[in-house]
Amino acid sequence: MDFKILGPLEVWDGAHELPIRGRKQRIVLALLLLHANEPVERDTLAEALWGEARPKDAAHALDVQISRLRKTVGADRLRTAAGGYSLRVEPDELDLNRFEHLREDASHAPPERAAALLREALALWRGPPLADLAFEHFAQTEIARLEELRLTALEARIEADLALGRQDSLVAELETLVSAHPYREGLRAQLMLALYRCGRQAEALETYRRARRTFSDELGIEPGPRLQELEGAILRHDSSLRAPGLEAARAREESIEKVRQRRFSTRAALALTIVLVFVIAAALLAVLAAARDSPGGSSRPVALVGDSVAVIDPGTDTIVGEIPVGGRPSGPAVGEGSVWVGNRDDNTLLRIDPRSLDVHTIGLSVAPTDVEVIAGSVWILSDRALLRVDPGINDVVDTIPLPRASGSGRWSHMEVGAKTVFVCNCHGGPGNVIRIDPATTSVELVRRSAVRNIAYGEGALWALTGELDTIEQIDPKTNAVIATISLGQIGETSGWRYRMTTGEGAIWVLAPASLWKIDSTTKRVVGSVPLEHSEEGGNVQAGDGAVWVATSEGTVLHVDPDSQTVARPIPLGTLIYPANPWDTLAVGEGSVWVAVTSFAS
Repeated sequence: MDFKILGPLEVWDGAHELPIRGRKQRIVLALLLLHANEPVERDTLAEALWGEARPKDAAHALDVQISRLRKTVGADRLRTAAGGYSLRVEPDELDLNRFEHLREDASHAPPERAAALLREALALWRGPPLADLAFEHFAQTEIARLEELRLTALEARIEADLALGRQDSLVAELETLVSAHPYREGLRAQLMLALYRCGRQAEALETYRRARRTFSDELGIEPGPRLQELEGAILRHDSSLRAPGLEAARAREESIEKVRQRRFSTRAALALTIVLVFVIAAALLAVLAAARDSPGGSSRPVALVGDSVAVIDPGTDTIVGEIPVGGRPSGPAVGEGSVWVGNRDDNTLLRIDPRSLDVHTIGLSVAPTDVEVIAGSVWILSDRALLRVDPGINDVVDTIPLPRASGSGRWSHMEVGAKTVFVCNCHGGPGNVIRIDPATTSVELVRRSAVRNIAYGEGALWALTGELDTIEQIDPKTNAVIATISLGQIGETSGWRYRMTTGEGAIWVLAPASLWKIDSTTKRVVGSVPLEHSEEGGNVQAGDGAVWVATSEGTVLHVDPDSQTVARPIPLGTLIYPANPWDTLAVGEGSVWVAVTSFAS
């Protein structure tokens, strides 16, 4: 079960939210969760339920509430103990416990890891704690305590980001926080430091002056030693205030610039060569052209480093560029005139200009596992939450908590369509499929277990079921299965390596050593493509008149969807492999984008 108090009180059993009806039942459950695995006396529960207006039959009325709650959460969990009741909660079943464990781990971690852990911890918050019980007297102290824990974790996360040189992305966030919490000196100090490191010394000093006026006028005190010492350090340009992450950022920019320079130099060299060839001799031009077109010629003019996005020219089937990600990439996805890729190691989303290769980094509160773009929104999937980024402002505008994935799986793959986000926990075995309505943030079960992969296209959701060896066509509005496609011709499909996509008028199923084409109208297998370079499966994507396969062996294959033939393979390079077995490829903006990593990573 998944018990949640960091927001409105909720209880989830897999993908189902359990009904906790009525004010009294919610009060009892909240008290038991606040003291999980510890006995709570009957008198304490009665005091929270009725206060001084306790009815004569309070004992019976409390028994009724306990009985109802027991039916909901299970008699094995809600037990009678020491003149009261105890609710059994397993480790990490309560969001507060998970939050505190992550905070504790972050306190012993280096800045980069600490920032990631604290973002994960803060992503567990769905609003004010116990929001639906905010006016209950018993909850006031606990709500204040929990809110203080959240703010402390938030300050720690910002401190870690400052230690990593991420001040540019912190100023706006800190200004909002200072406005909401004007008496927290820690937030004001962090804002002053971020402004100073951004080259805004005058604004940093003005932040101190505003703090001094506020404290003097409203509290009758002076700012504390931390703020006073920071003001002095800013005035004398103390070297200790310099951003420690500048060198890393500069190295990253230089790496990206080298990629641009290499592309520019290659084009310039080619132009100069052509001019010289015409001047020297037509014969030399012919020799060079022959060498260039020779089958033994290089098909990989750009040598990949890994932990990056490789750019393939679909016209020449060659790798023409590489954009460093700085960590293990997830995605990519194409839309809104950009290429989007997540960095799982530092909880960021990169927005790449497909023409200039300029990169804009957006901070996230979670580690991204999948990225999709549709209808003016960029969706980012993580193990615990779904985030929506508005590409107009390059920032996260929605965070939707997800129920805990059942079994050993985790929320690993996402498809978008019909104004809905579909997510499956198919990693490591068959799993469930849930749907999230972005308008209401509601979560609904679509398909229980047995699902190996999903794809959206042709106006439907398609689910590859490993146990039944079928593909189910699911109505995206009603969740009803409207057609079933037998995969008897393909053979056993229970392996996790099978992938599926839609596009170019068909459904494509990637199996080890073959790619199968299924007509989405007739629901029949209409062809197959032998893949010599895909014996261990991989990833498949269709678009712009072709089907592309990224094999687990480190090769990209260009498949003609009509003739069902494979152009020559495109090797990614020695010890370079697709970064994510679920979503490695994206097609659009005139290129094929491949998330890659190195064996060393």
